[in-house]
Amino acid sequence: MLKIIFLMFLTILISNTGYTQSSSYDSAYAKSLGADDYGMKEYVMAFLKSGKVKPDSQEKANELQIAHLKNIMRMAEEGSLMLAGPFSDGGEIRGIYIFNVKTIEEAQTDRD
Repeated sequence: MLKIIFLMFLTILISNTGYTQSSSYDSAYAKSLGADDYGMKEYVMAFLKSGKVKPDSQEKANELQIAHLKNIMRMAEEGSLMLAGPFSDGGEIRGIYIFNVKTIEEAQTDRD
């Protein structure tokens, strides 16, 4: 699991490094995205874990999945969720969210 996360961030780092070296820094654009004076922006990352309570039927599991996906779409449309996706290794950690917020409290409010 940690290898997957490390490779994901390494890929992002490498792809962004090439972009930033070939482009000039645009402070106005950085500010418009909520970045600081160095062009850095804060996000909150959350890992989704398997719950202890399991649905008692496939119908209930489908209803919960639909509600989960609707909530993801709502947060994405509002702009508070930048990335969401599952991990397919069958482990306890099932997925990831990256929120476009500065604090954990904001992320917790947005996901409700």
